[in-house]
Amino acid sequence: MRRGGLLASAPLAVLLLVFIAWPIASVLVASFRLDGPLPYASLRQLTQDAMAHLEPEERAALLARWARQANPEQRIEATATALTWLGKPPAWDRTASFPEQIEAAQRAVAALPPGVAFEPEFALATASLHRRSALAFRVRDALGEAGFERLRTGTATGWGLDHYVAVVTDARMRAAMLASLRIALPVALMVTGLGFLVAWAVQRGAVPGWTRWLMLAPIVAPPVLLSLALVLLFGRAGLVTHTLLDQALGLIDSGRTNIYGPVGIALAQVLGTLPAAFIVLDSALSRHDPRAEEAAAATGATPWQVFARVTVPGAEPGLVRAFLLSFVLSMTDFGNPEVIGDNAPTLAGLVYDEAFGFQNFPLAAALCAWLILPAALLQAGLALARRNRRFHSQAIGAGAPDLPLPAAPRLLARAAVVLLGGAIVLLYGVVAAGAFVQSWGFDWTPTLMHFLPQADSYAGSAASRGMASVLRTAEIVGLAAPLGGVLGVLAAYVVDRLRPPGAGALGFLVLLPAIVPGLVFGIGYVLAFNAPFGINALSLSGTRALLVLNIGFDKMFVAFLAARAALARSDPALDDAASSLGANAWRRFTMVTLPMLRQALLLGTLFVFIDGTTTLSAIIFLVGPDTQLAAVRIFGHASSARYGLAASLSLALMGLVLIAMLLAARLRPRERP
Repeated sequence: MRRGGLLASAPLAVLLLVFIAWPIASVLVASFRLDGPLPYASLRQLTQDAMAHLEPEERAALLARWARQANPEQRIEATATALTWLGKPPAWDRTASFPEQIEAAQRAVAALPPGVAFEPEFALATASLHRRSALAFRVRDALGEAGFERLRTGTATGWGLDHYVAVVTDARMRAAMLASLRIALPVALMVTGLGFLVAWAVQRGAVPGWTRWLMLAPIVAPPVLLSLALVLLFGRAGLVTHTLLDQALGLIDSGRTNIYGPVGIALAQVLGTLPAAFIVLDSALSRHDPRAEEAAAATGATPWQVFARVTVPGAEPGLVRAFLLSFVLSMTDFGNPEVIGDNAPTLAGLVYDEAFGFQNFPLAAALCAWLILPAALLQAGLALARRNRRFHSQAIGAGAPDLPLPAAPRLLARAAVVLLGGAIVLLYGVVAAGAFVQSWGFDWTPTLMHFLPQADSYAGSAASRGMASVLRTAEIVGLAAPLGGVLGVLAAYVVDRLRPPGAGALGFLVLLPAIVPGLVFGIGYVLAFNAPFGINALSLSGTRALLVLNIGFDKMFVAFLAARAALARSDPALDDAASSLGANAWRRFTMVTLPMLRQALLLGTLFVFIDGTTTLSAIIFLVGPDTQLAAVRIFGHASSARYGLAASLSLALMGLVLIAMLLAARLRPRERP
């Protein structure tokens, strides 16, 4: 390889190693580290073991006295911990005033089922959280020096599998894992089936072509918009449940009969993950060779037999990919469960709680690995089951076969399109309406107050509240979008044209963020850039630069894939001709290759902007008081029942995305006749 090519690829390799490989490796390393806070379950067991060294009378007296002496702040924290240990994690806003939190905590305790012993857990939680040091000194001789330090500090040091084992041994984490699987598997099956029906109907002309854009509409929306809309319709103050069925007709009690819980999570995730599955299946069916179906029909197969024995089996690779993608998206979603789950435990929710609430990043990192494991096992099992099967896609000449459509799947597909399209339009309309009423479900007075700066007076600086957060989002994502687009195109050129040693590894690094969940990438940036190399002066925590880098490198793979596809269609002889005329690698790239990649560059930049504008899973761990992005504000408002603010910001954010799409359409290179 020429020296110029090596000089061009080396900086790219360094950037990919620093901003992709290092953060993800940091998560893996941190998951084995025990230098951090003990999980609450381990802390509970440690406190119990220490109390066992006391006489029963002394133990009971200490627990009672410590519980009685706790101040309001300590009581709130102990109550929340005790409820978590009992499998009923707190649902109230932990940033609210203490009188409000105390009232909410009392309601939560009163709502516990009969027979649940709250007081012993509360006393143990008080001792575990606020009296460990006193307890450690009382039983120091029995614990030994190492045990004494472990109990006193509530931390562990060294390396081990403790955080991984906790998911199996801790009842709360085990329940969250099982609950996530019980939601993700049905969601993936339903999304795959619906996505295939709609994609088949679009490809075969059974529904209008604009159906494709309707199915993709949730992509441009904030990730919790669908759960927000479901709450506005079917929540405790929902238009259907509260206003119609409860107040108007008196048929139900909306406080008890509502959408909250696993059913609501699953419904929001079906609608939210459907676009991604539809894209995969639409692409798979567009490459389907129609001759296979026509040959089957020519041998006497009925339309239904052709559909069931040729069309569906031929789309099996796409079906498998869509299923796995839907499963992973459901498993790693924490936004919808937080908004509509009503404390339903999920593994992604635990990652958010441990990282954001308790700053326990080692445990959060191990939970991230557990998030990936079920999908990896599923993929391995499916690959093993299909190991002797071969599939061939005929891209050239692919299209719809000239055959009649089976009546049953045609009608089913049309019904699915009507149902899904109607649901999407309804949910978007409800959110739009929610932005313009005083108090949803209680005061329907039209208002613009939710759009005013003074309406959003919650956490964060003034520059990050309300509509200002939309402007901050546009600023940060506007910097990240060209970064991701240019780097993706440059990486494709290096891998496909320069082909340096390790080109395959470079391509894998670019695609790695597309493989791992956003939670992993966000936590990785916290671990890697909080104090790089132990130097606090290099910390990027809470800065705009960290958000720009995270969004740009996280989403650059689309520009990379689009550019590689364009390069595969271009003639390498043009690059060789420029080289023979003396052009170095940089001049060949800027003057020969880049003009051919304008479309890929625009597509990649637009994707980074759209996805970066609406993303939540990675950036929620990276924002600071002055860098609150709109998607994070929407999540905070929706999960705290500030629906008007969440709806108004959602409308503004979608407006920003639409402006970007219109601008990209204007800049799109025109095809020459």
